[in-house]
Amino acid sequence: MPTVTVNHPGEAPFSLFWTEEGSGPPLVLVRGLGRSHRFFAPLMPHLTPHFRVIRFDNRGAGQSDCPPGLYTTRQMARDVLAVMDAAGLDDAWVLGMSMGGMIALDMAIQAPSRVRGLVLGSVTPNGRMCKRCDIWPQVLLTVSAFMPKQRARKIQAHVTLSDEFRDQADAIMDQWDAWAATEPFKLQGLLAHTAAIWTHNSGDYIEQVTCPTLLFAGAQDRLVPCENSRRMDRALPDSELLLYDDTGHNMETERPERMSAAIVDFVSRRSAAPRAVPAK
Repeated sequence: MPTVTVNHPGEAPFSLFWTEEGSGPPLVLVRGLGRSHRFFAPLMPHLTPHFRVIRFDNRGAGQSDCPPGLYTTRQMARDVLAVMDAAGLDDAWVLGMSMGGMIALDMAIQAPSRVRGLVLGSVTPNGRMCKRCDIWPQVLLTVSAFMPKQRARKIQAHVTLSDEFRDQADAIMDQWDAWAATEPFKLQGLLAHTAAIWTHNSGDYIEQVTCPTLLFAGAQDRLVPCENSRRMDRALPDSELLLYDDTGHNMETERPERMSAAIVDFVSRRSAAPRAVPAK
């Protein structure tokens, strides 16, 4: 599997793991706190018939290196651009989940010419416009990576899944455990990712994100208030919002078919239509 050596000014070189599947318009998937590219697996059968899908592991996660120090989403946005360079992509659609959405927002602000459009799931931009997230679910999620298996499963399911889905999630949790066994969570990486989340602020500059943006939010999200997606939808120049009453934070796990169909429809419509910013 390919890796790319990242050489950012002021940082020692490090390697990022990446992979690609499918054909069509390029779609880069950016994952959240501590999780590898494997956690996008539920979406893949539905996306690869329509897109050239690029997945990778953020610094500090999965098969990528874990550079020392605390990270920022601005640094991690440059990491994604390095992966795109390695894949030969001048630009791409970018799907970011949770922290991955923060990274995607910073990409659109730092390098707008490289981002055709954004798909943001369970994302808060922080800053003055947002409803502050409760810290305790995030703390529990981080700490659970180092707890005994059964206790960790209960916490992770409670924090990331809706009540309805949690009752039928044993098979999903088995898969998460299997991935964690081959790609153990890295304490340094989790702490560095947490720092990136809490120092992120695109909310104060959200109007600079002018590309087409599709927002997904789950009404049962315990990590990120869905109100933040409503506020982003009002503030972004060109956005659409899909709010699902029956999903939690990990909506791509709970409703992959429905989410993928909405992504395919959005990209198809926005690729075919002349670029125009609708009136809000």
